[in-house]
Amino acid sequence: MTITKAVLKRLQNTYRKEFSRELVHYLMITYGEEPFPYEYSEQDLYANIQRDMDNYYAGKLDITVKSPYKRLKEECHHWREAYITETQVNKELRAYIMNLENLLLKQGIITDRMKVRFEEEESLFL
Repeated sequence: MTITKAVLKRLQNTYRKEFSRELVHYLMITYGEEPFPYEYSEQDLYANIQRDMDNYYAGKLDITVKSPYKRLKEECHHWREAYITETQVNKELRAYIMNLENLLLKQGIITDRMKVRFEEEESLFL
């Protein structure tokens, strides 16, 4: 869920004050899109906005908005890290599968997947 003008109006009615243009801009940028890579539930959205507004009125919130370039750069960094992590997991799983297949071979058991792999390897040498 993302912030909308209706949500903003409700919050202004709840707080019984008109929000500054800077605060509205910050809230719309911060909560106008789903928080990458997650999604807000309605309860989370309101709780986060309320926390930010309480901090804003207490003078503890920096409402400087990150540039689109910086937000995109952070998103790219996240995806790069996720890719590296998943690649490592994939490598470990392949090694685990190979170990299991070797155990099966020692017992004289050949699975369909192993047969296909053996056939593919044979065709490479022909």
